[in-house]
Amino acid sequence: MKSLNIFTDRFFYPVLAAVWIASMLMLHSNFSYRRKPLPSVDLELPKNRGVQKTAIVRSSINELKSALSTENDPQDQLHILHNLGIAYYDMHSLQQGRSMLDSAVYYFMKSVEGGPEIARFYYNLGRTYTTLCNHRKARTCYEKALQIKPDHILALHNLGLVYYFEFNNPGQSNKYLQKLLKIDRDLPICNYVLGEIYLDKKEYKRALAYFINEVQTYQKLTRRKFSLPIAKKNLQYAAATAYLRMTEIFAEKIKNRQNAAAAFASYLALENNIQRKSKSLQRMKKYGFK
Repeated sequence: MKSLNIFTDRFFYPVLAAVWIASMLMLHSNFSYRRKPLPSVDLELPKNRGVQKTAIVRSSINELKSALSTENDPQDQLHILHNLGIAYYDMHSLQQGRSMLDSAVYYFMKSVEGGPEIARFYYNLGRTYTTLCNHRKARTCYEKALQIKPDHILALHNLGLVYYFEFNNPGQSNKYLQKLLKIDRDLPICNYVLGEIYLDKKEYKRALAYFINEVQTYQKLTRRKFSLPIAKKNLQYAAATAYLRMTEIFAEKIKNRQNAAAAFASYLALENNIQRKSKSLQRMKKYGFK
């Protein structure tokens, strides 16, 4: 029986590998840039993976430029231009080069000029402007994306955050984030921002509900792989701060010391900024938390 297993393994796995390779070749033989946009790479990578990803993205840029020079279909040309923008944006994420973002803007602008009816072209141009801290242009791009596709989740998400963090307009932020959460309640940072908005309004129970939703969303996301273009450090900041706000609401407004202590312990475990943690420890001494 043992010899039979060895015999089977010797022939089965090479055949399986050959079948897989053949299927991959068939899948990509008629590659269309319209059907298969270039996937975005992670924003934060270990060094060894970062080097590998850099080589992959650089190779993709060369392949896309070569395809652009020979592609005759105007629609496919637009999507190649768009994918070049994504590739340069991803290269910036890996190398932090301003020139990469300038190249991304160039190719996204080309795709927008030729395809003004495609929402994701505007969204990715807006995302690049956000990275460049040109928030007015970013806002315009997100708004145009929503004119084309009113339920564009990521445009709603980014526009809500831009209004809150960059334009100090909680009313507009609330409007877009509430619409977003009706579509998808598991998007990060949204509930945290809404919690802050209602905390400022002194609607403590409603604020608490949003902060609880934020930490639950964070827990879900950390248990599985996700592809949202949001840096993990930003997710962690929102969840940690939500725990801190929960601590304050439980301690000061609801007078539930047990829940306040549990929330503060979760905050301390999640907060990785030494200065913020130190300040929070000082503030929480009045409740007897250490």
